[in-house]
Amino acid sequence: MDKTSQPLTYYINLDPEEAEGFVLTELQETYGLYLEKLNKVEKLHLISMIASDLCFHNSIKIGYPKEIYEVMSRIKGELLVEEQEGLLEALIDGVRYQ
Repeated sequence: MDKTSQPLTYYINLDPEEAEGFVLTELQETYGLYLEKLNKVEKLHLISMIASDLCFHNSIKIGYPKEIYEVMSRIKGELLVEEQEGLLEALIDGVRYQ
């Protein structure tokens, strides 16, 4: 576990009375309080699937500019993996607090 990890309850408030059978509780029980038993690829898959679902639901309302495809192409072509991960972290923080 790296030094920046926080338990899932740091990010999401889990009500103990409603916790039994709840997907977040099951995630913690299966993969640990810090989701430390998920490997990097599993975490990226979950991020991708959640982001795709959120994007779909939000794009129905507001759409999105076509330029985003050009930006993605440049990101893939110009950024190192570590830089892409940093950008991912910045984008996730931006989504959460926007």
